Amino acid sequence: MGRDIKKIRKVTPMRAVLAAAALCAAVSIAAPAQAHNYYHHHFHRHHYHQVRSKRRHLRRYSRRPYHERTHRSDLAGHDRPRDCYGIPWCGCFLRHYFGLADRALNLARNWIHVGRATTPHAGAIVVWPHHVGVLKSDEHNGRAVVLSGNDGNRVRTRELSLRGAIAFREL
Repeated sequence: MGRDIKKIRKVTPMRAVLAAAALCAAVSIAAPAQAHNYYHHHFHRHHYHQVRSKRRHLRRYSRRPYHERTHRSDLAGHDRPRDCYGIPWCGCFLRHYFGLADRALNLARNWIHVGRATTPHAGAIVVWPHHVGVLKSDEHNGRAVVLSGNDGNRVRTRELSLRGAIAFREL
């Protein structure tokens, strides 16, 4: 025990000053680093949300030019009919498009019983197991331009594959 006591050095005023200076230096270096980390993290977190919000905006609004998003002359007067809310509405849209009153046609598959069978051509009704539309162009390489409702939750005209179609009908 006596040896341990001898090893303890006396705290001289000079050593106390040096220890205090070292402690102050350590604290002054650590404080800005902590502040930097906080602000640095806050910047990146904020920046991430800005970038994410911008990407979402671009995904949503830059697919088509503005005039095509708001004015679709090929679909003038065509929108989801009022009695088609709350159901898969491609059949309901087509029922209103042709002015038919039979509510059984709200179900796409039921269109296989309408009119008479035909080949794919402009004006024909194309029926898939879960979708229905009107061909706006003749079939070419298994694809055709189709007008349909509930296509991406809206009425639109676009080229679709006719693969999987179960019937082509004509009124």
